[in-house]
Amino acid sequence: MAFLVGTGQVEGDALVVRQYALRDYPDEAALLAALHEDLADRPLVTFNGRAFDWPLLRTRFLLHRLKVRERPHLDLLPMARSIWHTLPSRALGMLERHVIGLERQEDLPGAEVPAAWFRWLRRGEGGLLARAFQHNETDVVSMLALMACIGSVLEGSASGLLSSPHDHLSTARLLLRHGDVERARRCVEAGLRLAEGADAGPLLHLKAHLARRAGDMEAALGSWQAAIALAPEHDVRAHVEAAKLLEHRLGRPAEALALTEAALARAGRDPVARGELDRRAQRLRTRLG
Repeated sequence: MAFLVGTGQVEGDALVVRQYALRDYPDEAALLAALHEDLADRPLVTFNGRAFDWPLLRTRFLLHRLKVRERPHLDLLPMARSIWHTLPSRALGMLERHVIGLERQEDLPGAEVPAAWFRWLRRGEGGLLARAFQHNETDVVSMLALMACIGSVLEGSASGLLSSPHDHLSTARLLLRHGDVERARRCVEAGLRLAEGADAGPLLHLKAHLARRAGDMEAALGSWQAAIALAPEHDVRAHVEAAKLLEHRLGRPAEALALTEAALARAGRDPVARGELDRRAQRLRTRLG
């Protein structure tokens, strides 16, 4: 049962938070009716709501014969997971501390909220329940702040919220999934300015793909060559991509063969990788001959 539900709506220049709580089980119908009217057909922004909150509420609405309206639904948790790869977790509390800049004081942990409600039901003790209301209110306010942070990151106006090259890389990939190539390119460049050593490799791979996609083969080759210089032992992906570009798009088979032979020298004992490289080298030798 949803015994405590919090909503927040921007009204004018304020965020208005409303909380709905069950005094006892028979009040559920009244809680759901009030919440149903409050939500109307507005879009939803949640944190893990697609997997948990909204399915639970939909079920309770249906059981009480309340029409469930279809609506746009933005779940911030998958977005946060796609951006902040380097955090130990993407729990809301972790995002509050490291992204929003909020440290809760004397907060009741979310896992203890159900126990606080049961103490109210069984003993009439409301102290812990008051702290549960505070926890729930902070959750709602934090979601608005997190949504603003995510928007700023995706717009490219708050790169300071990305603390590592890996976060820039994951954000660039998210932008590409949404078709925003130019912002993805700028995000890659910002990540490269932070990267040191091998951390730059994945960003250079993506930079090369973006340059090739834009038709700039020389720029793509330059990025592959930079990635080759940083590639760890036995990693020949940049060699292979640069060789493909030289052979098929730039018409320089001799350089492609040199790169393929360099890849063979460091490919280790992987039979599949060596077989593909051998076939490529043989084809290039035949072409050159």
